[in-house]
This record gives sequence, structure tokens and C-alpha cells, in this order.
Amino acid sequence: MRSVGYEGKPLSPGQLDALRLAASGYTSRQIATRLHTTEQAVHLRLKEAAVRLGAKSRTHACVIAVVRELVPPGEVELPSLGSEPPQEALYARESAREPADGAPEVQDAARPPGGRTAARGEAVA
Repeated sequence: MRSVGYEGKPLSPGQLDALRLAASGYTSRQIATRLHTTEQAVHLRLKEAAVRLGAKSRTHACVIAVVRELVPPGEVELPSLGSEPPQEALYARESAREPADGAPEVQDAARPPGGRTAARGEAVA
């Protein structure tokens, strides 16, 4: 993605908008809808921004833009923490799986009873 001719050139407002939305986790199609342009135009903006930033990928370009504050961290939309279960619920589920003696339960899911596995669609007896 590197090009000697463009590396170091300032980013356009359209490239910055595309980087901000990409850093927020939007797909190219969603970015195109929000910026009232085409997916191809979004790909071009992000590719050109990556070249100008000396980035190796779209994700790397987003990271560079945020670290250099070309895209201020406050403008990046983050997912809400309300969608994840509370830590207490995770611990309750994990402890419910353990046997009463405290030893973790181990199951060998790779081998069915009888010790044979099916290969190439063969039925296990």
C-alpha cells in the first residue's frame, strides 16, 4: 500500500471522515451511506489515507490517525458496555460447571464412546 509519491501528503476532509467512521467500526457500505458516496469511493479514500500515513492496512491507518490525533479519540464511537454481561454473572456460570470437589470437569469431545472417530463421512459404530 505504500507509494513514494503520496506518502506524507496531508489528508483530505473526506479521508478523515472515512477514517473516523472506520475507526468506529463501520463497514465500507455503512461509511458510504453516511458520507453519501459509493463503496468504491470509500475504499479509495481509505487506501489513499493509508498510503499518505505510511500505513500497512486500513486498520493500521485508523490507529495512526487516532494516535496522531488526526481523528481525535473523542470522535471515535465506542460500543456501549451495557451489552456485555456483568463480571459476576460470568463467574457464576464458570463455577456452576465445576464439580463439587473443586476439580475442573474434563471431557474428551474429540472421541465418541468406543474410541473411534468418523473419517471422510464414515458412520461411527
